[in-house]
Amino acid sequence: SHVPYGNKTADEILQINRSILNFFMSHKVKMVVMACGTSSAIAYPILKHDYRFPIISLISPASVATLKISKTKRIGVLATIGTVRSEAYPDTIKSLDPSAEVFQVACPLFVPLVESGKADSEEANTAAELYLSHLLKENVDSIILGCTHYPHLLSTLKKFVDEDLAFIDPAESATAEAIAVLSSLGIRNSIKHRGSCKYLTTGEPTEFEELGSKLLGKNIIGVKHLPI
Repeated sequence: SHVPYGNKTADEILQINRSILNFFMSHKVKMVVMACGTSSAIAYPILKHDYRFPIISLISPASVATLKISKTKRIGVLATIGTVRSEAYPDTIKSLDPSAEVFQVACPLFVPLVESGKADSEEANTAAELYLSHLLKENVDSIILGCTHYPHLLSTLKKFVDEDLAFIDPAESATAEAIAVLSSLGIRNSIKHRGSCKYLTTGEPTEFEELGSKLLGKNIIGVKHLPI
């Protein structure tokens, strides 16, 4: 029910994330991955010290990973309006490497396209070509997909760039950081211990099941509504 996050005010993003984190706290979780680019950019810096469990954001892990990949240090960011306005990626990347140059483009059309199942549509092609054109003219050699929805557009995005241009999915580097933090705190499960998944949504469970199954490539059932 909260999607899209990208065009909400900072106060709205903060309120939503605080409610979600309070819910997790009540269930005594051992870690939260803030798997939303806009939330990571806006809410994470304010809320990260308010909870006893570690919180993993997408911004820092993705920034570190991109700087390792980029040869020219000319880095592009495709993100939501909220993430772009926050300057989270330029600030983080430049704090790690002051010589880096960061170019951002807000992509308000991307999330609705993914949510409506049109990631491979002609509309997606048009939007991708438009947004990428602003970054390609800056000669970037790497582009951060600054919203969790955007990797679902990767095949479309790749149509308009050279093969040597790198796309960075923040989820990959955030996952690696989550594993490292769990291990360092001695709370990582052993390989033999297989956990289970529970799916909760503030929106409509049947819609979540349908779209989630399509995007994740596996059957998602038993989704529960979370009234927060």
